[in-house]
This record gives sequence, structure tokens and C-alpha cells, in this order.
Amino acid sequence: MRTNQTFNLALTGQALIEQPVFSASAAAARLQAALSGAHLAAANFEGTLGAPHAWPVKMKTLHVASPDALTSLRRLGLNALGLANNHAFDLGQPGVLATRAGALANGFAVAGSGADLTTASAPAIVMAGTSRIALFAFDLGPQQDMVYAGTARPGINPLRIRKELVLPPNEFERFIAISKACGHAERMARRVEVGYSDATPEGTMDFFGIEVRTGREIAENRYPDAQDLAHALVAVRAASENTELVAVSLHNHHWAVDWVGAPDWLEALCTKLVDAGADVVFCHGPPVLQGMSFHRGRPIFHGLGNFIFHTARAQRYDTNGIDVWHSAVATLRFGSDRTLQSLRILPIRVGLPLDKTPGAKSPVAPELLEGPEAEEIIARVLARSTLGGAAVNAAGAICEIRPPSGA
Repeated sequence: MRTNQTFNLALTGQALIEQPVFSASAAAARLQAALSGAHLAAANFEGTLGAPHAWPVKMKTLHVASPDALTSLRRLGLNALGLANNHAFDLGQPGVLATRAGALANGFAVAGSGADLTTASAPAIVMAGTSRIALFAFDLGPQQDMVYAGTARPGINPLRIRKELVLPPNEFERFIAISKACGHAERMARRVEVGYSDATPEGTMDFFGIEVRTGREIAENRYPDAQDLAHALVAVRAASENTELVAVSLHNHHWAVDWVGAPDWLEALCTKLVDAGADVVFCHGPPVLQGMSFHRGRPIFHGLGNFIFHTARAQRYDTNGIDVWHSAVATLRFGSDRTLQSLRILPIRVGLPLDKTPGAKSPVAPELLEGPEAEEIIARVLARSTLGGAAVNAAGAICEIRPPSGA
């Protein structure tokens, strides 16, 4: 039953956190107040907790958080976490299960991981009075299939993005010749004969693990796995019919060449999720702030960048002029009829690793920005956005957007 209640959401990017964060600054307190005042305050927890009998499944770039790190996220005002991302499986299945258990023990609503696909694909439910807000979390890859949950296999929630290389017929024939000359074509034929691999459709080939097909021009296409997409759309549609609001979190490492743009396939995927019933879609993965758009009056955030970023590559980002230390939190208010009433972009200084704060005894929490530094971030967001007729007031440190009316 619909009520006259309004719903307040606060959405952030990725919390790549390894140690608890602390800050006594007024700017951090203002951001904490904004998060604490929301019915749903969500982030992507980019990492894993340790667990008995767990061991690394990667050779490098592991992000293992202390249990106190999750507790500090709760103190910041967050109440929901997406757990589907490329670091959730750093310690394998034991880490996935320990992280979910740890998040639940800290009072978070969680989505995106579980002991099986049914659990991992289920939405987190956050109560707003007697009303329910659903949060889904999906990982788009690219990752090995072993990280994704199955019928009786712990893991994270898959919405895998497949890719193919398109070649004109003459180039396609060259690839066939190379494959034959190296013996790859013969090896693949033998695998098909014994059932290790499936035969490729006519006009396509497996070129050393790359799906290749013929076309008019050279191109690289990316698209959602058909089965994963169908499963996601059914789940979002069901949640839309049974809850008052639906938010969808997407973690993506299929980045655009310049990192700051939204690939066409990502925008198309987000619009499909909105058509299925999502009221807001927020993405993350690229460690930089990106733009936003609207579809049918519903906001799509292409990339909210970082919320906390305990990276070991801080110096490399700085040397290459990649700003991973500024981002934004999106706060939204929806009416009981699911109409977006207001949207604000709050510029933040990202929670820094210890080595970025000389003299500090612990990593600092993210802070709300004001003044010229904040206005520069707002300008960056708007320059990368396709607002579809929305009215924008970017005065001061807060960008307020009046969304376009949607069909």
C-alpha cells in the first residue's frame, strides 16, 4: 500500500577501505549528518574481511579490511552496502561469506553476495517507516566465472559483460589463417568433439579466447550476458512491484578509454534496468568521478568514483594527474508516487589512505567540500553529464538539479 511518505537516499561510490577511518573535522561531521539523515545511505564495500581457512586467490592488489573498518563505515552514517565487486573474492569463498556476515553484524543491509545465487541476487531491504526500499548490487566484471555465485556455490551477484571483436571479411579470414597456422583451430575443434567447448555459430570464431565475428567495420562490442540480464530484469521488476523504491548498484571495470566517459553499452544497460522498475541506478568502478543522465525521469549516475580510497598506488595516480581524491555523494528525495522530487550533488574530499595524511595516526574520513574546490568538482560533473532537459542550479558548494518530467 502506497503512503504519502517521501524517501531520502544518499548514494556514494566505492569504499575501498582497509583500516577504520576517523576525523573530528566539521566538514566530515556535515557529511556524516547528510548520510545519517537518509533512509537509504549506500556504498559499495570494495574489499573483503579475513576468514579462517582463507587464502589469497590473486597474485597482487588484495584489499583485506579489518573488522573495525566496517564498524567505522557504520559510524559515518551508511546503513547499506553493495558487496559485488572485483575485490570481494580476494580471499575466495571464505572471505565472501565472512564479509557478508561481518556487514550484517554491524547492522548493514547487504546485497550482492551470499552462499548461493538466490541469496547473492536478492535485494537488501531497508525500512523507511512501514515502507520498503530495495537495493540490488551487481558486478559487471571482467572477472573469472569462479567468483560468481551459483546454485550451491558462494560468490557475488553476476551481470557479466561479454565482449566481441568485429572484423571485415578479409580481416576475419586472416585471423582464421593465423589460428590454423598456430594449431589453435585444430585444438578447439578437438575440444568441441569431446564436449569440453561449444561449437561457435557460423560467421564467428574463438581466436585464442577472444570471440570474433564478421561485420562491416572493425569494432569492439560489449553487451550483457543474456542469461544474467534476464535474471536481473526479472528480479528488479519483482522488487518494483513489491517495494516502494528500487536502487541498483553496478560495479564495472570495463572502462572507457579516457576513464571519465560512460560507454554506450553501460548507458543502454542502465536504461533497461530503469525500464524494468529501477528508480535510480548508480555505478562505480573507475576511481574517478563521472557524469549522470536521466531516463524516463530516473537518474543514472555513470560513476560516483571513490568514497574512501585506501590504495597503494596513490603516488602513481598523482604522478599521472589522475584525480582520485575528489568525488561526490548524491542525495535524492522521492515522493510516494516514485517521482524524483529533488537531487543534490555534494562534492567531497575522498577518505584518504594514511600515507596521504602526513602526521596522522589513522586514515581520515571523507569530508564535505565548500568554496572554489567544490565548485570545480560540480563543474566537472556537469561537463560530463547528459541531463536531458533538467534545470540545474550550481551556485555555491551544492549542485541542485530539478529533474525532467519522465514518461
